[in-house]
Amino acid sequence: MKRLKLGMTGFLLLVMGWFAFCIAAYRIPGGPERSFDGEVYFKIMELEDDNRSFFEGILGNRRLRILEAPVFYVSASDKSRLWQTSPFELEDKRETLRVRVKAKPLLFGGYDVAEIESVKQVSGEPYVRK
Repeated sequence: MKRLKLGMTGFLLLVMGWFAFCIAAYRIPGGPERSFDGEVYFKIMELEDDNRSFFEGILGNRRLRILEAPVFYVSASDKSRLWQTSPFELEDKRETLRVRVKAKPLLFGGYDVAEIESVKQVSGEPYVRK
């Protein structure tokens, strides 16, 4: 019984340590807010998983890819604004989405949770990958 208690305590300390590390790595700002403009890169299935995507998923944030820009994380409600029309329907209409996001750089690299400022449908081929 004592061993089980020690094991549970160790596990809880490990989880709390991981969460503290993630807060430090993914929430401490490192500079002024920046804006990024570009076309959305629709990735239908996210098969790549890393520590950041796992942490953001727990908090309810989703990955957003913009061509020729770093990967951003946005709230699920912001992400749903991009999927009001299916990427395949956009492909049939020969349209794509152009977004403007703003985010603060993080102290240890990457960007804080971004906010979508605007979404526009423009003519062009959408970048859709499975």
